[in-house]
Amino acid sequence: MGNEKYREIIGTIKLRINHTHAWMWRRLLWRTTVIAVIGSCGKTTTKELISKCIQEIGSTSASLGNWNVMRFGGIAAAILSTRFRDRYLVVEAAIEKPGEMQRIGALLRPHIVVVTRIAPAHISYYDDLDHIALEKGVLVEQCNRTGLVLLNRDDERVYGMRKRTKARVVTFGVHPEADMRCLEMSADWPSRLSLSIVYHDEFCNIQSKLVGKHWSEAILAAVATSHALGVPLTQCAERIGLLEPLWGRMQPIELPSGVTFIRDDTHGY
Repeated sequence: MGNEKYREIIGTIKLRINHTHAWMWRRLLWRTTVIAVIGSCGKTTTKELISKCIQEIGSTSASLGNWNVMRFGGIAAAILSTRFRDRYLVVEAAIEKPGEMQRIGALLRPHIVVVTRIAPAHISYYDDLDHIALEKGVLVEQCNRTGLVLLNRDDERVYGMRKRTKARVVTFGVHPEADMRCLEMSADWPSRLSLSIVYHDEFCNIQSKLVGKHWSEAILAAVATSHALGVPLTQCAERIGLLEPLWGRMQPIELPSGVTFIRDDTHGY
């Protein structure tokens, strides 16, 4: 047996052991509310924004960077790094092939599921966007009826997932029927993204450090999630305003010459 094959076998064994340990540890974290962020794009930034907002109301653990797939042990690592006293665990979860979301759900057992958007990521494994939505919606189905599902009202495939759960559903977006709705936004360079939002009869202005209007979905998802957990809108706005653009995701880099590059070379956002 070659060294490469041997290392592959050892790696597979270690990964399975980690998944087993994570499965057991997750069931001991009965005090921890698990928040899963899924979707084809926007997961990492949404996860970071949620973590930023809710850490004021309880000790919060989160998955590292965009280490978000089963194959490399990212989801298991997020669970194993969570302390028993942590009030919240925020995990982004990505799929690589059909049937994987069922395994992710069994491992995570989320109380809250946030769905960002359906896009042609991993399209080589699926026939079309409808099949991608079908796979990702499996985690929505696994959310307990006493839990919470947050859906992007501007994406019809995501919004359609409301029919797949008995949990409470909160929507976000610019759509006039969205629960957490964006009334206005501005992101003309060199200004950063700012939003005016409304939730029922509550209004709030948010000034972020993010570059580009597409980040509005991540902000709305984070505010909707955090507000549902009891964080006031004004406090959400304050915390969101502290988050710098993530590495390689519309990240401004200013050179000594005064020229600013916008770095956007990280896969996904």
